[in-house]
Amino acid sequence: MLVEHESNLTKAAMAGESKRRQCIASYHAMLEHIDLGGFARKLHDEMVKHKVMYGDRVVCPFLRPSFVTRAQFELLRERVHAVATAMQIMVEYVLHDRSLQDFLGLTDIERELISFDPGYKGISTTARFDSFLNGGSCNFVEYNAESPAGIGYTDAMSAIFMRRPEFREFAQENNIVPFDLSKVLLETILECWREWSNNSNRKPTIAIVDFAGVPTHHEFYMLGEYFDAHGCKTVVTDHRSLEYDGEHLSFEGENIDVLYRRVLTNEFIEKMDEARPMYQAVKDGNICMVNSFRSKILHKKSIFALLTDPKYQERLTTEQTQAIKSSISWTRRFADIRTTDPSGNEVELLNYVRKHRNELVLKPNDSYGGHGIYFGWEQKENDWERSMDAALGHDYLVQERIPVTRELFPSWSSENGLEWGEYIVDLDPYVFNYHMSGATARLSLSSLCNVTSGGGSLPCFMID
Repeated sequence: MLVEHESNLTKAAMAGESKRRQCIASYHAMLEHIDLGGFARKLHDEMVKHKVMYGDRVVCPFLRPSFVTRAQFELLRERVHAVATAMQIMVEYVLHDRSLQDFLGLTDIERELISFDPGYKGISTTARFDSFLNGGSCNFVEYNAESPAGIGYTDAMSAIFMRRPEFREFAQENNIVPFDLSKVLLETILECWREWSNNSNRKPTIAIVDFAGVPTHHEFYMLGEYFDAHGCKTVVTDHRSLEYDGEHLSFEGENIDVLYRRVLTNEFIEKMDEARPMYQAVKDGNICMVNSFRSKILHKKSIFALLTDPKYQERLTTEQTQAIKSSISWTRRFADIRTTDPSGNEVELLNYVRKHRNELVLKPNDSYGGHGIYFGWEQKENDWERSMDAALGHDYLVQERIPVTRELFPSWSSENGLEWGEYIVDLDPYVFNYHMSGATARLSLSSLCNVTSGGGSLPCFMID
């Protein structure tokens, strides 16, 4: 029955691809019959007005969003749930097994932070996969488990497109609907709060915390306004500006109930002496923090090495192992070891990596922004040897290359007007308590799809 269900899901998603491409073709035809310059300028002006900016750069210079069909959404939804719940099972073992903590590359201070009981069951209650959707298949390459950016940006971009009459008419004709990610984010935060506070019905005061002046700070205010409008008083502040009296964590005299943590654990640790009030309140269990520091376990990219290694899969259900096999590329910790290759054969890992350069990527276990990634297919043999040597001296993974397709997108610049480009599309499903509730998309002309590294972001709509 499982095999039949998987087959039906895949067939429906593949059939949906034809519908998606027809919708894209119709959209491009629509652009030919409108005042394209006016449409582009109004989108850009709205992005600037509503601070859809990464630093001083508009996040979305593109003239159309990304689309997925209902069938493709259902494929993603099922795979996301199966893989995310498999991760939750793995976490329960990691918390009590030092050898697994070593495998994931957890440091001593990270071990201490994950020992703090968050006061609710979820480990990574708000997260985001990096994935590539190819018709009837999807591949997950990373899991942003700590505090994924883009939720507020995506909703703001969706609203800006929907306010344009040209797009709104097209959406009505093609049954296109946006996602409402901010709503689900707030519901998830409130679920954690109710569990932490033993079902308090009081709306909490929320603090959104990260370093002042980070490029994504505009999004914090978007989300703060949304939380405020839905009855939760919210402040945006640097986590180092909080105060703690041994019972209450506060900001400028206002007691805080919930920390929506946007500062990453690595960056928190670097300045931990300056953030002692937050550290102590979390340690004492006197603040509800979403996500908890335990999300660091899943944020380590080596979690994929655990999931794809058969010796750890006996802990998982058949549905979970099937989803992992279908959706996650073969991944291993990069070291001088014997292991199994993607076909299950025993190999010396270094020799295998050396011989299969065109099929592999080397990436840091604990980094973001695309730093330090080596794509074997973009390097010559001697360069790959140097990359291997560099990776061996640090905490790295090796991962099998996945198939990606390029897609045509229009963009607009004041200098060149309309421009067309073939972009790699990184479709990123958002996950709230292990369920997918929508997605965003990132585009890149290179193998690295990342806004931090200069890529662009855009909203995703569903063709219903």
